Amino acid sequence: MSNPYDPYGGNPPGNNPYPVYNNYGSYTDRDGVNEAALALQLLGGTIRLNDSIEADVMDPVFFGMNDFTANGVVKAVSDLAIADNSGDFSFLMFGTQGDFDYLVVEADTIQYARAFIAREVKNWDMLQYLLAQKEAYLADSEASIYPCDLSRWGLGDWSMFAYRAPGRLLLRDGSFGFVSARPNYPLEYLDFTLCPAGEEGPQAQHWMRLIQVGHNQALLQGDVLDISQSSQSPVRIWRQAQEPPKKKKGLFGL
Repeated sequence: MSNPYDPYGGNPPGNNPYPVYNNYGSYTDRDGVNEAALALQLLGGTIRLNDSIEADVMDPVFFGMNDFTANGVVKAVSDLAIADNSGDFSFLMFGTQGDFDYLVVEADTIQYARAFIAREVKNWDMLQYLLAQKEAYLADSEASIYPCDLSRWGLGDWSMFAYRAPGRLLLRDGSFGFVSARPNYPLEYLDFTLCPAGEEGPQAQHWMRLIQVGHNQALLQGDVLDISQSSQSPVRIWRQAQEPPKKKKGLFGL
């Protein structure tokens, strides 16, 4: 059966709104910029299944840790792209096992490159509330941000500031827990993102993001880390041939 999201068999005409996927982490689009490749460059190259990740988080308690270094092992690798007027914005999402559940890497430019270290929040009521707020946000054509009161869940006031669609997710290896996907078969994708009220803009240190792949949804929450300085990156990748350093004594002396 033909792939409904790649009806041109990898050779679309110039007006095709979605990317043509080539090798891992690389595809062509109309604007000629591979943002995913920029992000990988800052993290030392391709990230593969079973590579180890270290990340310097800001809120160890949220991650259930006693120090500021979160550790995870890659269990899913995917490429993503969001279509826009200039071409396609590409980024990467990795499923992990360990102190966090997801690593999302995005880079508009090398100067603005971010890693989103997140846990999946399994709260059906909050997810449904945010879906309703998303519809209100989209209906308000003048709103650049939209307030979301999450105090009933002990999180205070947040601001919804970005909705991205249409998009595509391409699973490269492994599997995500919330969605069943075949490798190298693009699935429809969208997301919307919030930050705590008062953190709006590029300096936001915390995000909450609802992602939808096909009809499957997941709510992610965590820290936003600046990875633009590769020599001092808060995210470190240990490839399978490398061994991460032993963990130092923790925040509470444990």
